[in-house]
Amino acid sequence: MSGTKRKVFGAEFKAKVGLEAIHGVKTINQIAQDHGVHLVQVSQWKKEILERAGTLFEGKRGPKPVSEYSEPERLYGEIGKLKMVSFLKTRGHRVNRKRVRRLMRILGLAGMAPGPDTSRPHPQHKVYPYLLRGVMVMRPNQVWSTDITYIRLAHGFVYLVAVIDWYSRRVLNGTVSTGYNQ
Repeated sequence: MSGTKRKVFGAEFKAKVGLEAIHGVKTINQIAQDHGVHLVQVSQWKKEILERAGTLFEGKRGPKPVSEYSEPERLYGEIGKLKMVSFLKTRGHRVNRKRVRRLMRILGLAGMAPGPDTSRPHPQHKVYPYLLRGVMVMRPNQVWSTDITYIRLAHGFVYLVAVIDWYSRRVLNGTVSTGYNQ
């Protein structure tokens, strides 16, 4: 590596160069040469100014406060990007998370993940009591439970329903179905 230090530009300098690029009197290449910066940076600063210009006049007291849900939404989106990176790498593509983030933004794609507070019950839903609190399961056939789950296959899903004895932990009965309503 070379011994030169990375240049750090202040906000005023970036705004000045970005506005000069927006005016369009000079080409981006000329502006970059005049100010000693790379032309990609000039384009990025111009783009950022144009994207954020609408927020300058939001309300009388400046921009609106950031939503309390913005952090979880950002994290869920990041999870989708990370899965996409691993998927593309298994297909033989050489990508990193930044490239996938950029391409997903350009294509308008977002990760499918549950939003915040999906476990919060609706206030009008009835809450059923847990009938086994404090019950000691001491013998077979004292407590049974059912479970339904799905298994993903190449052509769709298979649904499995099972009746389980809690004491012996045995599956007493089960059935497999290709349709959820069968």
